Amino acid sequence: AIGLVVLAAAIAQTRRMRGRRVLLLSVILTAALYTRLLTVFFSAWIVLFVLVRHRKTGIALALTTATACGLQLVILQLTSKGYYWIYTVAILQGHHLTTG
Repeated sequence: AIGLVVLAAAIAQTRRMRGRRVLLLSVILTAALYTRLLTVFFSAWIVLFVLVRHRKTGIALALTTATACGLQLVILQLTSKGYYWIYTVAILQGHHLTTG
């Protein structure tokens, strides 16, 4: 998952990001998010970096990444007959956080 985020960061540093590169970057960020949920923080920073660097490209990246994540969720829900959400979200709702 960290390797995917590092690859995404390397791609995001390029000066000119056109349609194909934005699409590739959004697919890599989606793969990272579905590999390990904690990469959401790194992915958000990458999208923010692109947004600050070039607003139009950053908005396009945010929208395509959100769309790719949504499509991936639909695919996983359909192929697992609805159990993907139960296994990844509903089970974790019953876990308690204990400190010290």
